[in-house]
Amino acid sequence: MLGYEVFCSFDLLSRLKNKMSSDTITKYFQIIIISETVPDNEVEYLLENREFQSSTLYRKSSTMIEVSKNEESPIQAILATNESLESLREKLSQNNKKNTSDKFANISPLAKENIKSFFPFSKQEKIVFELLREADGEIVSREEICEKIWSKVTQSNLARTSSIVKRIKIKLEGLGIDDSSLQTLWGKGYRLIKG
Repeated sequence: MLGYEVFCSFDLLSRLKNKMSSDTITKYFQIIIISETVPDNEVEYLLENREFQSSTLYRKSSTMIEVSKNEESPIQAILATNESLESLREKLSQNNKKNTSDKFANISPLAKENIKSFFPFSKQEKIVFELLREADGEIVSREEICEKIWSKVTQSNLARTSSIVKRIKIKLEGLGIDDSSLQTLWGKGYRLIKG
């Protein structure tokens, strides 16, 4: 109802508990909510033995217990099982504002293979995004992009390049990253500003 893509996984929880899954898997989730059906001792074990790389971690509970003010606790807040939609919306939006800049700041150190799973790009969009990322803030011309994707520059390919960049901007915006991070410099090309 709030526009979030929801992924529920008992298997992932089991894999994390049994150390069959890497801690880095959690960085691909914008928000993690640990269900009220997971026993407290399992939650404690996970928090002590695994590193949650998502910057927003919630615990769902039918009773309103206090979240420890301990700086080391990764749990941001308790979500009540009967939480109103408005209250949930506000809690999630407060953390979204903070996470937007964090997410884009992590683009540059991402390994090439992780970009494929971190961003929902098509094959051509991935090529263009990777080319811009590797340019490290320098301008990449439409002609360079055409050469990289189609091995030749034509009017049709130049138009397709503009369309690809527009789709990347839309997808970045959908991930909470300001679309001005990908700049169009008319007559010159494009650049990706890390910020």
